[in-house]
Amino acid sequence: MKKYLRYAVPNFITLLRVVLTGIFTLFLNKKLALDGNDELFTYLVMILFAIYVTDFIDGKVARYFKSVSSFGSFLDVLADFLFILCATGILIKYKLIAWWFLIVIIVKIIDFFVTSKIMNKYKLEKNKTFVFDFMGRAAAISFYIMPFIVLFMNEYLNGRCIFLALFLTYMSTIISLISLFQRIILCIQIKRRQAVKHDGSTI
Repeated sequence: MKKYLRYAVPNFITLLRVVLTGIFTLFLNKKLALDGNDELFTYLVMILFAIYVTDFIDGKVARYFKSVSSFGSFLDVLADFLFILCATGILIKYKLIAWWFLIVIIVKIIDFFVTSKIMNKYKLEKNKTFVFDFMGRAAAISFYIMPFIVLFMNEYLNGRCIFLALFLTYMSTIISLISLFQRIILCIQIKRRQAVKHDGSTI
């Protein structure tokens, strides 16, 4: 396969997820506004499935074709966060998720970008655009599946399990805070080690 195609295919899959996110957001807003349209719910589930599949395979395709790039990694993360923010925003609009949960997500996104930059600056992870951690991945997964869970509960439980949605947001928040503090502490430790090395080299 030609080189430009090797890079284009996984990035196209990621961009497809961006397009699907836009369609999902429009359909979700319409579904919740009309409330009770079974046909729209079916479409939403299909679109959600497509979004999850494209997120699963774009990285695998890039690794298979040996076309992993900084741009592709950035685009993948951007597409993920775009979906999370759009879907969560609509759910908040219709009071299916607490408004403060959006702040938690935004703080986690900022934390992820800033701490990844610091860690990469000191070469903690070589040849990686972003640095991932276990709790951070768990938080991202919880953000990602939250729209499906809330949409399912709203459809089949008629919104009677709002307390469960609230419980899920609290759990996601706790996981996010643990990841946040772990990454901040790690960045502080890295900077201190670098400072000690620098002082030692100047003696």
